[in-house]
Amino acid sequence: ARGPSSRPEGSGASGDPFGHQDFWAREAREMFRFAWSAYLKVGGGRGVDEVHPITCRGRNSWGGVALTLVDSLPALALLGELEPLRQAVGWLEGAHLATGAPPNASLPEEQASWGQGRWRVFSGAPADFAVWEGTSPSSRRGALFDRDVRVSVFESNIRLLGGLLSAHSLLEASPRLVPGYGGGLLGLAVDLGNRLLPAFHHSETDIPLAWVNLRRGVLRGETHHTCLAGAGTLLLEMAALSRASGNPEYEERAQAAVDALWRRRSPVGLLGNTLSARSGRWIQRDAGIGAGSDSFYEYLLKAWLILGDTEALERFAEIYADASLHMPSRAASGGRRGQSAVTGKPGAAVESPLTWWTDVHMNTGAPS
Repeated sequence: ARGPSSRPEGSGASGDPFGHQDFWAREAREMFRFAWSAYLKVGGGRGVDEVHPITCRGRNSWGGVALTLVDSLPALALLGELEPLRQAVGWLEGAHLATGAPPNASLPEEQASWGQGRWRVFSGAPADFAVWEGTSPSSRRGALFDRDVRVSVFESNIRLLGGLLSAHSLLEASPRLVPGYGGGLLGLAVDLGNRLLPAFHHSETDIPLAWVNLRRGVLRGETHHTCLAGAGTLLLEMAALSRASGNPEYEERAQAAVDALWRRRSPVGLLGNTLSARSGRWIQRDAGIGAGSDSFYEYLLKAWLILGDTEALERFAEIYADASLHMPSRAASGGRRGQSAVTGKPGAAVESPLTWWTDVHMNTGAPS
């Protein structure tokens, strides 16, 4: 274990917690290096999906797609860890091109194996980008994500797709980070995006299913239950993928999901937690800003900040006002039972800054 570092003079309970920024920046970088080196050691130099923090054993819970490695790419770039970044990008680009696909391609060249279709090429730096237009749009054999494993669409989107696209954007903006970068991260992102699309294709409501098999798409008997955050936290990454690849489908599908959820607000303007992607009906009608809901609201605001979507900002302002009216804790309103932000348990007469907004019934605003 890493020993504790000496605390800079003046920091702590009596000092300025935001002072000594250089010290805390070094601390963050040192902690990251410690975790990263341990992660690679467990994986034998090649990233496993996850590492158990107590046993320090690696586990390929996602079929061996280097989940943590991909998720860490933007941090490697932002922290200036250039050698590990270059090694990771080199390995990922090699994994992408090992199938014999053209640069940034999303499917194999053997057209006869996958039905009728054609390559569509988009010109752009650093290399031409090709996608397959035809049948079986998510079946590129031999690719990094060609795994017979059931994964969360939400987690795949924010961790894998987000990691690939963020890193690709950083490398394009600063070519010196990885000299000779050939755009392979974008190709991997396209392949992954195609493997997530069946979650939308198998929905009758524009609300995507929560789970897909990376190789086989939506499995027979797959649950149609999904949560507000899971279905509504896809737009930023899918929009980035569409705008980088030239294929509008990803963004259109994710936007349609947000629109479909928005149409299902209650008469008091609230959204529930869990619903059916098949029928569009709410299953769990607790409205809140905690697990299962939180990032839907976050992405409304970020869609304006990042994509310039003014309608998303209007929606955020509207639902923020409705939530502020119906969900305040006792500490905020002076008359409603609060919930501890630490334990999550209801509190009776809590007059503390540790109270939180309560879950309420989406149709009435009454505490759940």
